Amino acid sequence: MSISDKALGFISGKGTGNDFLDAVIFGPATAYLGKWSNEKIQEALMPAMPEINSSPTYRGDTVYNTCQEDLVVSRCYGRCKIGGNKIRYNDPDDTDLRIILAHCSGEIEGAVSYEVNGIAWGDLAGSHTKTEYVGDRTQTADARFALQASAYRSIAYTAFTFEKDDKQIGNDPNITVVMDGLLCAPLAGGADAFTRN
Repeated sequence: MSISDKALGFISGKGTGNDFLDAVIFGPATAYLGKWSNEKIQEALMPAMPEINSSPTYRGDTVYNTCQEDLVVSRCYGRCKIGGNKIRYNDPDDTDLRIILAHCSGEIEGAVSYEVNGIAWGDLAGSHTKTEYVGDRTQTADARFALQASAYRSIAYTAFTFEKDDKQIGNDPNITVVMDGLLCAPLAGGADAFTRN
């Protein structure tokens, strides 16, 4: 029996069948909140989605990328706007600019949108491509860096190719992504899935 089923059992007056849950969790919660309703349970278990603009940032009110070793790999839940750590660049003598930007630990649901230097991906001029990796344990190395990079398994990242010296992109673009984060095990059981809380 899942926690939500036990909560509904308690509210209906049947109890959960677990003396500890009844005495320590559901009893005090009912005393504090009064009579519970299905709406109150849903509100408690599924809070409202926060505004993307109020997401935490690295500094100021702009999300920035880093390019540094020994950084903690973030864990992103729900929908959030994040930067990332640039973990791979191609050779400066190449005719294009290729970057791998690590976002967070995976496996995630996927990216919703990208911005480069504050410009939406679809509004960029010129030739540019991206390949998204959700951080599963079987992902393979990106072809842009097949001889130089690992598959970065369990890391959600995106590999980019830009025109070199593009005026919109520059040589060190700031890339942000709005993403639906880590897949979570549902309380009721079943396959891991994206959750907004």
